[in-house]
Amino acid sequence: MALNKLAHLSLVNKVTSELENHIGIADKTLSEFVIDLAEKHADARSFQRALDEVGAELSFDLVRNLLEMIQRMRPKTGGGAGGGGGGGGG
Repeated sequence: MALNKLAHLSLVNKVTSELENHIGIADKTLSEFVIDLAEKHADARSFQRALDEVGAELSFDLVRNLLEMIQRMRPKTGGGAGGGGGGGGG
């Protein structure tokens, strides 16, 4: 559990840094909101539509990068030993 919390804090910090670099706002609450929204959308287009609906007009490149980063870095929920070893590349 502590490891998941640490991973989540790392993700929040990374999203905050990205938002600050691109739009000049460093707000962890905003980052938490963006992460929560991203977890409800599997693709960048639907994620961008959801952000547009709440007034966050971000470039598609930024939206796509944020979604990919959040999907890659978010802590895995549930138990289970071993876990996904990532399929390599391709």
